Amino acid sequence: MGIDVIGLRFLAYARRKQAFGRTLTIGRQKVDIDPPEQTKLARSLRLAPYDVSQKYAEALLRQGFGSTGVESLDHSAYEGATLVHDLNFPFSREIEVFDTLIDCGTLEHVFNVPQALANLSTLCATGGQILHVVPANNFLGHGLYQFSPELFFSYYSEKNGYKDTEVYLAHTTPRGYWYKALPARHGERHEMLSPSQYLMCVRTLKGKAPALPKEVQQSDYVHLWAEGADANEGRMKRMLKSRPGLFYPLKKMANTLKQTKRFLWRKDIDYVSARPSRLQKVKLRSLLG
Repeated sequence: MGIDVIGLRFLAYARRKQAFGRTLTIGRQKVDIDPPEQTKLARSLRLAPYDVSQKYAEALLRQGFGSTGVESLDHSAYEGATLVHDLNFPFSREIEVFDTLIDCGTLEHVFNVPQALANLSTLCATGGQILHVVPANNFLGHGLYQFSPELFFSYYSEKNGYKDTEVYLAHTTPRGYWYKALPARHGERHEMLSPSQYLMCVRTLKGKAPALPKEVQQSDYVHLWAEGADANEGRMKRMLKSRPGLFYPLKKMANTLKQTKRFLWRKDIDYVSARPSRLQKVKLRSLLG
């Protein structure tokens, strides 16, 4: 659990959107950036000066980001967390709330993800923000899970009491851009391949509703249940499927071409069933000002 370069940039982006106020880190967050690099990066992000020698993030958040208070929650007090609770289980007592919740690498280590998300919502004040930086592609073995944008768009939806949910995919090798994932529409999926690692940065605001979802379903299946089994197939595909002798050889040829293309091009992202327009490349300069 720690704030790396991607995490620090994402926090800077979130701070430009909204003041942090009372802040809770999920896990006592280390700052996983060497002090000289922190100093340089903090200056480029126009953070207020803070003590870059500190192992944990309290000084960064209080001094650099202007948090009015910083607490930390963990399963154990082994790193000095101020609140001890297992996120696999609901709170047994009334708990204080915070304006900003920061999860930089905790959610993937919690088995009961739905309960963990419900707990974070309980801890978040109305109008407060929840921030995640979690594994997306190619982190097999790092934690219990890797995540999809679909989880966060489906859970942090307006009908569930959240608003302004944003999802970005960040290449772990330094790049001058991130990919902004747009919510799936009309039965689309955000399904992608990549030869390298990606982290997912998520920001959402808790609305005035209770914001404790009773049901979360994958959006493309919701679309199929409402529109029918063939709802995502175009007219041409339906016509070809009516001629199996033509359809299956063409399908095999298309799959071979896709595999050859992936091998030769080795793109950052190869789109499987999502349209490229659903993952928009955004320059960091435009995000961070």
